[in-house]
Amino acid sequence: MIKSPLDSLNLSKAYRVYIFTGLYTRMLEIINMIKTVFCGILFHLIFINSGISQNRNILECMELIDFDFYQYVQADLSIENCDTIIDLKSGYFELFNDETKTKFCQIAKFNNIDSTILVGITGFHADMQCSNHPSHFFEISKSGDSITPIENKAVLPYLDYPMFFTDSMSIQLLEKYLPEVKTKYLGSNGTIEDFMREIYDFHIIIPRKGTKAKITLTTCDYIPVNEAYISDDDWRIIENHIRVIELIYDKEQKQFKTISNKE
Repeated sequence: MIKSPLDSLNLSKAYRVYIFTGLYTRMLEIINMIKTVFCGILFHLIFINSGISQNRNILECMELIDFDFYQYVQADLSIENCDTIIDLKSGYFELFNDETKTKFCQIAKFNNIDSTILVGITGFHADMQCSNHPSHFFEISKSGDSITPIENKAVLPYLDYPMFFTDSMSIQLLEKYLPEVKTKYLGSNGTIEDFMREIYDFHIIIPRKGTKAKITLTTCDYIPVNEAYISDDDWRIIENHIRVIELIYDKEQKQFKTISNKE
């Protein structure tokens, strides 16, 4: 017969039962405590790893993509002359000039369903004649250790210049001046599409809050000023008969989609 270590202590049977019950109860409490702590740690690790990338603020995202001001803003200006908006809560950064009302750089983060982040940047390029606002996109991986440049066509819906015209007058005027522009600037093989590319450029206005962006056209007057005659009245139509198209970001498909057109 196997003897318990308590046999040598000459204790009553009832007291032995009391001791064993207390030890057993305490052991269960310790086991449950260990299980609770372990489950808490496991949940914490799962929660942190599931959104480690999305917990990064906009400044950390800019650091990850190795943001360089002069890569996205190419113009004759100094950072010292600019003001900034840093909205960590909304995930937004802006560099602007309050006097000229010019936004030189907009950056925003969009959290995706798969725990990755899309970072959108709209910059500013200008020379002696024209200016435009090129956009760039990057995806930050779930772990934050991989940065992938994303082509605009993979993020944006199909875009074509005429879809921004508020009426048919713009295209009619472009066709009217195309022969002269081909002769003096584009060459004999120039097309209406080439003509529009010389005049228009897409401008994505990134939102400070939410997922609704806007896109419109900017214009360049290099051709009417330097190459071929376009009357002032006609140029005002070409330059101003332009609508704004609203976009909304789909976090699951990781794309912007068209929701409305505004004139």
